[in-house]
Amino acid sequence: MTPCCAPGPAYAAGEVLVSFEAGTTLVRIDEIAGEIGATRQRDLGSAEEPRWKMSVPEGSEQESITLLEAFIEVRYATTNLLFCPGLPACSCCPVGAICPDFPLSCQIFDDSLELPEKR
Repeated sequence: MTPCCAPGPAYAAGEVLVSFEAGTTLVRIDEIAGEIGATRQRDLGSAEEPRWKMSVPEGSEQESITLLEAFIEVRYATTNLLFCPGLPACSCCPVGAICPDFPLSCQIFDDSLELPEKR
């Protein structure tokens, strides 16, 4: 069976997605980011539900998530999963489906996607 995506990380290198508790200020978000060596990159949320795409050093995504989740202001943190566009030769799954050979490689983070709460 031909995998639908190339082997390798199933997430964007050097990026994590972080949801913060309501009321967390940008000043505090920047403090948290600075403590783990990250920077705010793109606003994905709202004042009521602050969510940010953050840049982290490549290769430190999992460690960054662990560090972020230690802060009480962080609801959850996750890697920025990549979308599998499907290749013309892809015979294992339709475009955008979950590939059995690479379970995370065919998922996408959508701005409207509700990720599970950290608790």
